[in-house]
Amino acid sequence: MSLLQAFVKVKANDSTLFLTVLTHMDQYLHDYPAKEVAHLGYAISSFLPVESAEAWRIRAAFEKMFTLLRREHALLDLNAAASAAGFAASVIAPVDATTTNTTTRQTATEGLPMWASGSVPV
Repeated sequence: MSLLQAFVKVKANDSTLFLTVLTHMDQYLHDYPAKEVAHLGYAISSFLPVESAEAWRIRAAFEKMFTLLRREHALLDLNAAASAAGFAASVIAPVDATTTNTTTRQTATEGLPMWASGSVPV
């Protein structure tokens, strides 16, 4: 965890490392506390290329992480909750702030878990 935090702090974009961490989390998610999932998701999501060849795998892993965070949200402290919110915000496609069109918002959040898309209060 501290190595990953160091990479994030210096903004070192090592996609191979981040994909390796994400793959490990995907395979052994049950071993990670919700707090760590929130922090790691926030750290990883801003660096991984969503338009890459691995996009389907990244999205599937994020889906599992969001499911775990929704199920165990009561275990998050304030810092972890902020990381979970940042994680969700970095995964959701940006929507133009001047637009009030709900169709655009639905398109931007399509395929995301309900709690990450803002459809259901946590």
